[in-house]
Amino acid sequence: MKTKSIPLLLLMIFTLAGCNDSDDVIAIFTGKTWKLNAIFYSGKEDRSYWVNKDGTPNEKAFEESLRKKNEKGFTVKFEGAQVDDVITGTFTGVGYNSTFTGNWSCNANSRQITISSFETKGSDSDVLAKAFVNAMKNVISYTNSDTNNLHLDFKDGELYKYMSFTVLREK
Repeated sequence: MKTKSIPLLLLMIFTLAGCNDSDDVIAIFTGKTWKLNAIFYSGKEDRSYWVNKDGTPNEKAFEESLRKKNEKGFTVKFEGAQVDDVITGTFTGVGYNSTFTGNWSCNANSRQITISSFETKGSDSDVLAKAFVNAMKNVISYTNSDTNNLHLDFKDGELYKYMSFTVLREK
């Protein structure tokens, strides 16, 4: 009985040894256009961008941002090549009336992202578009992401927030 268990035990050991904790960063990031869903803080959609000077919610501005987000823009596309566990490349994006480009690198093991350059053309008056462009400048990592969903963590002042994206499907 013991000799029959040895091949099974060896198979399990080799299977576990073949696993690795790094993500397929190329498959997650590249070859698609990512569309912003929302910005989150502490697990909830962050509506702090749409607050009046007196601290009350500005629902009209929030609804206008959602309309604009659904109309056009709020996208980012990553390109890059991977060597070992590090991917480096470029990205392009669209706010609402603005565009941005930059260079990025990511470590598949630590999930840390470095934005090494960032250039914006045009400007946006929309609250969400401004927040999106600013967040892209300050991306620091990614979490809970796969080839259909992307979560980019960023620092907003002293706060850590994240953006949620889905793949933009062509109509």
